[in-house]
Amino acid sequence: MEPDAQAIFHKVFAELTAADMAPVVAAYDFSRCGVIADLGGAGGGLISAILTANPQTRGVLVDRQEAVDRASARLKLADLAERCQLVVGDLLQAVPSGADVYILKNVLHGYDDSTALRVLQQCHTAMQSGARLLVIETVVPDRVDHPTHESKKC
Repeated sequence: MEPDAQAIFHKVFAELTAADMAPVVAAYDFSRCGVIADLGGAGGGLISAILTANPQTRGVLVDRQEAVDRASARLKLADLAERCQLVVGDLLQAVPSGADVYILKNVLHGYDDSTALRVLQQCHTAMQSGARLLVIETVVPDRVDHPTHESKKC
């Protein structure tokens, strides 16, 4: 990924606040979960929001080193570091086992179909009986037309 593209990606996806995550947290009942794994969890916004709303749960965040470093700072600031294990990893290689719920939020859309399938296979391998996989993606059009510089009058 180009340096500017990476900065834009992290600004859009990785730096979301707990308030930004509130609709996701409200959409699923995490209250019966013991361990929630946020795969590709970036800066920790989603797992922070889930752990804050569900004080009985523990979290696992898996991502690359730079994302784990950002998540670590966020979790410490929110006083959640003791409840969330941070794992530096590659989802194409392995996914930690033992979670009740695995979350892939805005992860799969960045891969071609065969690579996305490999991530899902790693999740399947890690999941124990009764575990759930939540896939949360933003639906985007196949094509975005750029507006012309001509202004249209109403």
